[in-house]
Amino acid sequence: MEQTHYYRPTTLEETLHLLATEQASLLAGGVLLVPFIHSQRLNRPAIIDISAIQELRIQVEKDGKLHIGPLCTMTLLANSQNPVLAKACSLVGNLQIRNQATLGGNILSGARYSDVVPALLLLDSSLVFQSLWGSRTVGLASYLAHKDQRIKKAELLVDIIVTPFPPKSPFFITKVARKQAGTKALVTICQIARQEGNRVSDYRLALGSATPLPARLTEVESLLVNPNTRKKGMLELETWLAENLAGKEYKQRAIYTTVERALIDLLGE
Repeated sequence: MEQTHYYRPTTLEETLHLLATEQASLLAGGVLLVPFIHSQRLNRPAIIDISAIQELRIQVEKDGKLHIGPLCTMTLLANSQNPVLAKACSLVGNLQIRNQATLGGNILSGARYSDVVPALLLLDSSLVFQSLWGSRTVGLASYLAHKDQRIKKAELLVDIIVTPFPPKSPFFITKVARKQAGTKALVTICQIARQEGNRVSDYRLALGSATPLPARLTEVESLLVNPNTRKKGMLELETWLAENLAGKEYKQRAIYTTVERALIDLLGE
């Protein structure tokens, strides 16, 4: 068996040099990678353990944005002052998984069943990637929708930028699963509204698990936020679900009913 080389850098610069020169798997929380290590199914000759890079664990607010280091764990973020993010992270797996799993790993390692990515879509999140040759910022929605925006060789995710809603904005995050703890969601439904006085000026809806990748339903949102077009918006949602979840009527009904009920509290009727 070919020997696997293990590296544990302590600085971002050291990590970027290793990524540029090694064919390596990244180890952060290890929720997904460790089972591959134990079963000797790694397909790369090196492991770069980035868990000691403290600057990737920082949370800071700047210019109205929340900057979250990719090594922040689900447990840490479940206690975040951002209620939407806190609720989403509290739904991830069980306590042991939340203690290990990182936000960066949750985003990058196959987002379909992520409980967190739909909530990040609500918050207009962006990802910052860095390499020895520079950095780039890409919106999370674009990252999911376009393969050419995905992480590239020698890049490292160094920052997740979140745009918080105003404090006390009403929101709903619903996870439908066969068992509530420790299992993949059948459907994750995230909704939030922005209120200005007695008027709702913004409404957002994102789905996860039900479709190949999490998605915001922007066309449906624009109809549901307006009382005059809300009925049309529900018809548009029904059409979208029929087209994208063909043959999965139980998921269609779960999403439609959850959205319909939440609208009463979020937007008023």
